[in-house]
Amino acid sequence: MTSERKTQIAESFPANYAEAELNIELTESRFEKFEKGIYAGSMDEKWNIFLIDENMYWARSWTDNCIYKIAFERKAGTILLKEIKVSRNPNEYKGTDLEHDINIFKSMFEYYMNSIK
Repeated sequence: MTSERKTQIAESFPANYAEAELNIELTESRFEKFEKGIYAGSMDEKWNIFLIDENMYWARSWTDNCIYKIAFERKAGTILLKEIKVSRNPNEYKGTDLEHDINIFKSMFEYYMNSIK
Protein backbone atom coordinates (compact mmCIF):
# COMPACT_ATOMS: atom_id res chain seq x y z
CA MET A 1 0.00 0.00 0.00
CA THR A 2 1.41 3.37 -0.95
CA SER A 3 2.00 6.06 1.63
CA GLU A 4 -0.42 8.28 -0.31
CA ARG A 5 -3.18 5.68 0.03
CA LYS A 6 -2.46 5.24 3.74
CA THR A 7 -2.74 9.00 4.20
CA GLN A 8 -6.05 9.07 2.32
CA ILE A 9 -7.45 6.30 4.50
CA ALA A 10 -6.22 7.97 7.70
CA GLU A 11 -7.71 11.30 6.66
CA SER A 12 -11.03 9.59 5.92
CA PHE A 13 -11.47 8.58 9.57
CA PRO A 14 -14.88 10.09 10.38
CA ALA A 15 -15.48 13.11 12.56
CA ASN A 16 -18.25 11.08 14.20
CA TYR A 17 -16.61 8.57 16.56
CA ALA A 18 -16.69 7.16 20.08
CA GLU A 19 -13.52 7.10 22.17
CA ALA A 20 -12.14 5.49 25.29
CA GLU A 21 -8.86 4.89 27.06
CA LEU A 22 -7.05 1.64 26.29
CA ASN A 23 -3.85 1.76 28.34
CA ILE A 24 -2.35 -1.36 26.78
CA GLU A 25 1.41 -1.55 27.27
CA LEU A 26 3.70 -3.77 25.22
CA THR A 27 7.35 -4.06 24.37
CA GLU A 28 8.84 -2.47 21.27
CA SER A 29 9.66 -5.93 19.92
CA ARG A 30 6.02 -7.06 20.20
CA PHE A 31 4.92 -3.85 18.48
CA GLU A 32 7.39 -4.32 15.63
CA LYS A 33 4.97 -6.23 13.37
CA PHE A 34 2.66 -3.21 13.42
CA GLU A 35 5.56 -0.89 12.55
CA LYS A 36 5.92 -2.75 9.26
CA GLY A 37 2.19 -2.67 8.63
CA ILE A 38 -0.14 -5.61 8.13
CA TYR A 39 -1.90 -5.74 4.78
CA ALA A 40 -4.54 -8.11 3.50
CA GLY A 41 -3.31 -10.45 0.79
CA SER A 42 -6.82 -11.53 -0.20
CA MET A 43 -10.46 -10.67 0.38
CA ASP A 44 -10.52 -13.31 3.12
CA GLU A 45 -8.23 -11.15 5.22
CA LYS A 46 -10.29 -8.43 6.85
CA TRP A 47 -7.89 -5.66 7.90
CA ASN A 48 -5.15 -3.37 6.71
CA ILE A 49 -3.27 -2.06 9.73
CA PHE A 50 -0.68 0.68 9.54
CA LEU A 51 0.92 3.52 11.46
CA ILE A 52 1.13 7.20 10.66
CA ASP A 53 2.88 9.39 13.19
CA GLU A 54 1.64 8.31 16.63
CA ASN A 55 -1.56 6.64 15.44
CA MET A 56 -2.40 3.10 14.39
CA TYR A 57 -5.17 2.76 11.81
CA TRP A 58 -7.33 -0.32 11.21
CA ALA A 59 -9.16 -0.17 7.89
CA ARG A 60 -11.41 -2.79 6.33
CA SER A 61 -9.47 -4.45 3.55
CA TRP A 62 -12.28 -4.57 1.01
CA THR A 63 -13.65 -1.03 1.49
CA ASP A 64 -10.73 0.90 3.02
CA ASN A 65 -13.18 2.24 5.62
CA CYS A 66 -11.12 3.23 8.64
CA ILE A 67 -12.91 1.80 11.68
CA TYR A 68 -10.33 2.10 14.48
CA LYS A 69 -7.79 4.80 15.21
CA ILE A 70 -5.50 4.10 18.16
CA ALA A 71 -3.23 6.76 19.64
CA PHE A 72 0.03 5.38 21.00
CA GLU A 73 3.07 6.70 22.80
CA ARG A 74 6.65 5.44 22.87
CA LYS A 75 8.25 5.27 26.31
CA ALA A 76 11.69 3.86 27.14
CA GLY A 77 11.44 0.50 25.38
CA THR A 78 7.67 0.19 25.58
CA ILE A 79 4.67 1.24 23.56
CA LEU A 80 1.52 2.43 25.27
CA LEU A 81 -1.71 2.17 23.29
CA LYS A 82 -3.35 5.14 24.98
CA GLU A 83 -6.79 5.57 23.50
CA ILE A 84 -9.08 4.16 20.87
CA LYS A 85 -11.46 5.96 18.57
CA VAL A 86 -14.14 3.88 16.86
CA SER A 87 -16.03 5.05 13.81
CA ARG A 88 -19.65 5.95 14.31
CA ASN A 89 -20.30 6.61 10.64
CA PRO A 90 -23.39 4.40 10.11
CA ASN A 91 -22.62 4.06 6.40
CA GLU A 92 -19.28 2.41 7.22
CA TYR A 93 -19.75 0.74 10.59
CA LYS A 94 -22.92 -0.39 12.36
CA GLY A 95 -21.48 -0.72 15.88
CA THR A 96 -22.96 1.44 18.61
CA ASP A 97 -21.77 -0.24 21.82
CA LEU A 98 -18.35 1.13 22.75
CA GLU A 99 -17.57 -1.56 25.32
CA HIS A 100 -18.34 -4.26 22.74
CA ASP A 101 -16.21 -2.47 20.14
CA ILE A 102 -13.27 -2.30 22.56
CA ASN A 103 -13.58 -6.00 23.37
CA ILE A 104 -13.64 -6.86 19.65
CA PHE A 105 -10.59 -4.68 19.06
CA LYS A 106 -8.70 -6.29 21.95
CA SER A 107 -9.50 -9.77 20.63
CA MET A 108 -8.34 -8.88 17.13
CA PHE A 109 -5.23 -7.18 18.48
CA GLU A 110 -4.32 -10.30 20.47
CA TYR A 111 -4.90 -12.43 17.38
CA TYR A 112 -2.49 -10.32 15.34
CA MET A 113 0.02 -10.19 18.19
CA ASN A 114 0.05 -13.97 18.49
CA SER A 115 -0.42 -15.20 14.92
CA ILE A 116 1.42 -12.86 12.57
CA LYS A 117 5.14 -13.51 12.36
